[in-house]
Amino acid sequence: FKACLSAYKIVWECAPEDLLDRVPVNDSISDSRPTRSNTISDQLKLQFPKFNSLNANSKLRRRQPSVFLPDVWNKLPLSLRSVQSIDSFKAQLKTKLFKEVF
Repeated sequence: FKACLSAYKIVWECAPEDLLDRVPVNDSISDSRPTRSNTISDQLKLQFPKFNSLNANSKLRRRQPSVFLPDVWNKLPLSLRSVQSIDSFKAQLKTKLFKEVF
């Protein structure tokens, strides 16, 4: 829940500055016109960092917010990612998570 909430704050730019710098938002969010390469399903996604080292898939690297948050956020349905009110997002996220568990 907290990871999704942090990702929400990053996408809607209400997260702390240091977190905004660590996890880049997909470029298509800033482009208001959808194109073939910029479909609605690609919008409101977080980018995964690019790694050049051999340890790119190490356990420690996968725990970094820049890797973990995009994975969690991008798995959410677009209808949930596009909610603009943080209170509505929390309520819908809780409902989705409870439905998955029970």
